[in-house]
Amino acid sequence: MGVPDIFIEHGSVKEQRQQTGLTVETLCARIKAMKALSKYTYKTTSTS
Repeated sequence: MGVPDIFIEHGSVKEQRQQTGLTVETLCARIKAMKALSKYTYKTTSTS
């Protein structure tokens, strides 16, 4: 994951993140997809 090798138009940080797919929602979806393909089991921890 990272910034694609394309010209990014000037705009706010929020707009640039949307253009490059680096929003919280997109990153979470990509991470979940990668975890689903992994042969390893991930443990989640609680920070209570």
